[in-house]
Amino acid sequence: MTDFTVDVGGLDALGKDLDRTCDNIDTATKKLADAAEDSIGTAELDEACENFRSDWEEG
Repeated sequence: MTDFTVDVGGLDALGKDLDRTCDNIDTATKKLADAAEDSIGTAELDEACENFRSDWEEG
């Protein structure tokens, strides 16, 4: 028989960290989606952001 233990507190903390990470990603994605294509910075940065947004929407 193998001994097996679980750190329930650690799993709870991990779950909260993952929830917070999802919230942060959702917030960043919304901010990027709400930004006008030509309002982020230089033309190169605007293009890079648009490419990222397109790729992110496709998963």
